[in-house]
Amino acid sequence: MVVVRPATDGDADALAGLVTGTLDAHLIHHGRVLVATEQVGVIGCGVICENRWHPKRASIALWPGDGQGWKTVSRMLLAALRELDARPVRVRLRGDDPAGLSFWASVGLQPLIVSHLVTVDSNDPVVRDWAATVAGPDGVELRDFGTEPSTVELAALAAFYERVHRWDPPRTMSAADVRRDLAGDLLIGVAAWAEGSIVAVGAVHEGAQGLQEAALIGSTLRDDDTMAAWMLATLLSRVPGHLEIEADEGVGAASDLVRALRDLPTAQWGETVVILSDTVETPAR
Repeated sequence: MVVVRPATDGDADALAGLVTGTLDAHLIHHGRVLVATEQVGVIGCGVICENRWHPKRASIALWPGDGQGWKTVSRMLLAALRELDARPVRVRLRGDDPAGLSFWASVGLQPLIVSHLVTVDSNDPVVRDWAATVAGPDGVELRDFGTEPSTVELAALAAFYERVHRWDPPRTMSAADVRRDLAGDLLIGVAAWAEGSIVAVGAVHEGAQGLQEAALIGSTLRDDDTMAAWMLATLLSRVPGHLEIEADEGVGAASDLVRALRDLPTAQWGETVVILSDTVETPAR
């Protein structure tokens, strides 16, 4: 008989065997963990975690093992986790996990956002030629803010983050929050100004193993294909070598950046992550 219970320190080895190399494994260290056990020991685990920036939904991840009864184990873990936190659910899965997507659909979750990881080589002649042809709107001025954004520029980064997360609204961020979490490890920062206000941003951060990463690219106000393409071209003209870009599409996401990247025939589209939820709504613009 399968029994679900809270994880203990004695389950550490079993958890490591189940979770290693799995998406969102870091949740194990920050959430409430349950294990599914049989006579042979731990056969699966699950975690529910609060996202400090996105309090509307609770993040859930399941690792039910690879036995024939994995769906039953998953349902038992999910039911027990929902008793710990009744908020709407947010789940991240690799796009190449049809079994996982099928399971979550069977319990009422629907795809909300598709997140792409795209690599662009700024030294590629095709990329350079494309960037050279992209023009910005009339009356808009680019200003570099480097690695030390001002309070105004921090507010613009926060405004962009809020716009592209209309599907899961973040809590209010202080300037210190933004400096730490959105402007930390900043390598390049660019703002587009019009009539005394910032209307778009572009930011490149130092990622793992020294990689250059970007996720904050586009208008601070609304989906704007022209602005997204211009800010992307601006960053590519300033970044030497490869740039890894996270770009989301879906209701309430910044799909304008995805459309700009699709104009680059040599962009390398890598890992895709699907974010699912049991509440899907059209966010206010």
